[in-house]
Amino acid sequence: MKFQRIPEEIKEDEDLINWLKFIGFKSEEEIEMLSAKSPELNEAVCVYKKLTADEAFREEAWRHEEAIRRIESRLENAEKKWERKRKIEIARNLLKLNLILEQISQGTGLTIKEIKRIERIK
Repeated sequence: MKFQRIPEEIKEDEDLINWLKFIGFKSEEEIEMLSAKSPELNEAVCVYKKLTADEAFREEAWRHEEAIRRIESRLENAEKKWERKRKIEIARNLLKLNLILEQISQGTGLTIKEIKRIERIK
């Protein structure tokens, strides 16, 4: 494990380094070695093994994570739609002020082609 961005004072804290290794372990052998280093790590490894051995728990965790991903995706799409509607509204207002298309494009981020389409619809 390389510690390129970890401050020197943390590199000296063996317990903290072992917990960081536990969080990012890469193999069962590594987790077994970590469990032998302290009673707390051993307890964490036991809990980890118990939780991951339970098929129903793993499936529920996967469903939970999938639901979170779907919600985040919907939020992101809603934000993009709202942002687009806002840009169109601003473009309409700027067209009413008779600004040139290039200025409206710079102000809204919309293309001149999109602004012309908005202009035809108003």
